[in-house]
Amino acid sequence: MTVSTFASSGQEFPTLRFGAHPWWARFYYGICFLRQAFRVIQERRLTLAYSFHLVNAQERPIGISDGDIRYPATAGELARLQPLIVYLEDRRFFRHCGIDVRGIARAAAANLRFLGIVQGGSTITQQLVRNTLLVPERSILRKLLEVLLAIKLEKHFSKREILDLYCNHVYLGKGIRGFPAAAKIIFRRKLSALNDTHICGLLGLLRTPERTFPDSNGASFLTRQHKISKVLKGTSIRSDHPATKPNPIKIANHRCPRFTHILKAELVRLTGHTPSDVRRVGLTIDSLVQASLSNTLREITGLPEVTGAAGVIVSTATADVLGEAAWESGHDAQFSPSYFGSLQPGSTFKTFALLSALQQGISLNQPLISAPFESSCYRAAGNTGWRVRNYANVYRGVISLNDAFKYSDNTAFARLVEMLNTDQVFGVYRDFGLCGNRQASPAIVLGGHKGGVNLLSLVAAYRAIANGGSYIHPRIIQYVEFGDGSFLSFSRSQETHLVREYQAIRDLQLALINAGPYVGRSKQAGKTGTTRTGSLLASYNDQIASAIWVGYGRPIAEGDPKAVGAAVVFERFMNRLLGHRSDLLSI
Repeated sequence: MTVSTFASSGQEFPTLRFGAHPWWARFYYGICFLRQAFRVIQERRLTLAYSFHLVNAQERPIGISDGDIRYPATAGELARLQPLIVYLEDRRFFRHCGIDVRGIARAAAANLRFLGIVQGGSTITQQLVRNTLLVPERSILRKLLEVLLAIKLEKHFSKREILDLYCNHVYLGKGIRGFPAAAKIIFRRKLSALNDTHICGLLGLLRTPERTFPDSNGASFLTRQHKISKVLKGTSIRSDHPATKPNPIKIANHRCPRFTHILKAELVRLTGHTPSDVRRVGLTIDSLVQASLSNTLREITGLPEVTGAAGVIVSTATADVLGEAAWESGHDAQFSPSYFGSLQPGSTFKTFALLSALQQGISLNQPLISAPFESSCYRAAGNTGWRVRNYANVYRGVISLNDAFKYSDNTAFARLVEMLNTDQVFGVYRDFGLCGNRQASPAIVLGGHKGGVNLLSLVAAYRAIANGGSYIHPRIIQYVEFGDGSFLSFSRSQETHLVREYQAIRDLQLALINAGPYVGRSKQAGKTGTTRTGSLLASYNDQIASAIWVGYGRPIAEGDPKAVGAAVVFERFMNRLLGHRSDLLSI
């Protein structure tokens, strides 16, 4: 048994699911739930959140928010439906107190006659309770709670309010709630624009919404539509409208769970809460960048050795997010490593140790030793010496700091740490938003970071380097439009200048160009990182900064030539994008 919550106009209310528990546990949790549900009804918070639409920077639709699809009804739209719903579902609605004793007796007699459940006897009020606070699981306890909540609901809401809530919340199949949403999804029209035959089709979904939903059961939908027309003959419904074949929108292809989670988290960060009654959210996403990134990651995750891939692209000039995508085994992922991940950054973190070294007066030509290393200053877990080796055990003897960075030489950088003021080193990581307030260790220089990092933090840090050390938190939301037509706009964050030593940042930029990947014949500034189960690349040019991650799901042998690295993915992405936007290549 679980108690979950739905968003409700910026608030939450409980919903109860029954599981395989002893009767006494079910009864106890049912009583606890009842107290919460009574409070929700008394406070008149029985409203689910509306769906909102996402549009990109070109004002083109991206999709809709995740969860059940629900749109508000305009004034007068529901008045036409409500008498018909009462006629079909609960003819004594205006005379009972939430439960219909006659209806229950009639249903019980019918069920006994046919030795099965052929009638339910639930009133509209009971159905509303089931559609909001409960779930349609059949048990005596659930039915008892439904009756008690229906009686409570009738005491705090008028009959007209109950009908309005029912019309907006009733489940009509495929995650659609309410008649306004069903009209738009099934007939691609507003509820007020439907004729009587359309209305009969929607009413036919009330009893068996999944079995008669028209996307895969068109014939059943039309049969049910015709049956409802005959039942309602003699009411306000006219039967002379020709049957219209429905053309439902494919719901699964338009939901954006990953973007929904990102947006809710960003709205909380920007406003302190999730605004209610959101209708539309304008994003900074560029359609070409997004399509190129998403298609590239989809192809990469189709390879047997790659289980996941993610990437985020921001504008170098403005820090606006131009593209964000994540795929798992060839499917669009619901989780965003760009915003919520805790990835080990590998050698992409060496960049900030190098910046600290340059700020502390060490030159790119500083000689370092590339050989197996055990620190005399720092201890590892278990109070043993901090031992460092190179990837694939490749060593180069005496090399310059610049070459140590280019070849991601772990042992040379471990020796570099012993030459530096580690408080200043850790301060650079904190300034660039890469380790928060967590206690850092020297291993962070090599990418050993207990808390991990998300791709957005990584790309923001590299974008700041491209801009001379000026940091801006990336923006993905341009505006939010509410149901009353009002807007809430979000301007870009103020720049914070993190690096004041011009020569240090200039030398770092040169080192990044030296270490960065090629796209065609053009060099990008950046740094790769390799872990046991993944590969990363953080890079930039004059137009875009990017962070790409590829996950293998299992340890990959060091130096395995078959492993698809993040640099290869980035090159494929850029080659795809440059077919449309050649201006994004320069550095």
